[in-house]
Amino acid sequence: MSCCEVWANDELASRMNVQVETRLLELVERGRRPKDEAPYSIVRSYLLYAMAPPAPTELASAASPWGDASVDWLTEAGIELDHIVERLTARPPSAREAAELGISPGVAVIAIQRTSYDARGTVVEAADLLMSGDRVAAVYSTPCVRTRQPY
Repeated sequence: MSCCEVWANDELASRMNVQVETRLLELVERGRRPKDEAPYSIVRSYLLYAMAPPAPTELASAASPWGDASVDWLTEAGIELDHIVERLTARPPSAREAAELGISPGVAVIAIQRTSYDARGTVVEAADLLMSGDRVAAVYSTPCVRTRQPY
């Protein structure tokens, strides 16, 4: 995982409900299997720099296709997550994305915009997950709550 300081552009400022040019910490994780030359996923997570705890050394090896390390990091720092909203799309990659993932332009990518909220409703993370459509699958399990209606 790599990490650097960035400043919120218009899109990130809107997603995170902060001012443009707000100082952010960008974490980039590349999911890679030993047999692959190119990553199958790239996750860019953005955290408010003022809220970001110091990076633990174990984070460098914690990469997963879903970018869980940043969420785990926030939780371990005492930030109580309340809910996460994800928007999933499948689309053709840009030329840059195809090059980063080592795929041909005809291979679709799965793109997820993730927004994590704390218990007060504050956005604590905005993330962009990009995955090669020929090497990953998104599987969701949704519990169903049964309610009995009186007759």
